[in-house]
Parts: sequence; C-alpha cells; structure tokens
Amino acid sequence: MASTRTLDDARLLVVESPDPSAGDRSNALSDAVLEDDALEEGTLDLLTVSTADAALERLETDHIDCLLTAQTLSDAETTGLALLEAVRERDPDLPVVLAPAEGDEELASEAIAAGVTQYLQKESGEEQY
Repeated sequence: MASTRTLDDARLLVVESPDPSAGDRSNALSDAVLEDDALEEGTLDLLTVSTADAALERLETDHIDCLLTAQTLSDAETTGLALLEAVRERDPDLPVVLAPAEGDEELASEAIAAGVTQYLQKESGEEQY
C-alpha cells in the first residue's frame, strides 16, 4: 500500500546530544532546523532524540522521511557514523545527513563509503550549518 504522506508533511528525525551549557532544549542541529520556515508553515514534522538506540526505535515505530544526525551522541559508545551504518542495514534508501560539529576528510570518506546521503560539517562563526 502506498504511503499517504506527501512532501508537504515530511517527518525529520534529528539525533543529537543536548547542549549542557544551554539547557535541555538548545541543540545546534535542531535549532538550525527550527529556523527554517517549513516548520512555521506546518510542512515539516520535527522529532528529536539523543541516542542511537532511541533513533533506531523511532525508525521502527514511526514513518521517518529523513534522518539528521550529529557525529557525537549521548551514548558515547555510538557515533553518528555507526548509526548511519545500522540504518543502512535496515533501510538502504532512507536519506541520512551526517552533520558533525568537528569532522575531517577521513570521517567524510567513511560516511560516503557507508552510504550517507549528505555530509554537512559545522562551519565556524555565526553560520553553524
């Protein structure tokens, strides 16, 4: 049966650790998404979790259109790259964006080899992503 969801009601799952210096709610990735007009227009449903296990559980229980993950997650044993690899085993077609706060060419190469859809490294200064 075909999905009744459209691009007008896309669901984005953001996986990142809370920023302890800014309180429970302030996260660079989700804050960047929140600045997008799509949320205000009601065309984007934003879900956030802080661990890879929670993300995998959400992928099992909810329809997710895209996964946006940081490299460093709350469960220090798991990285965004490891989450990407686990997601690819379950759903090779789900768009996955890896957005590390600090990355390098080696991480980018590993992400590409693992099937990342997009790799966005945090920029310095006011423009974070």
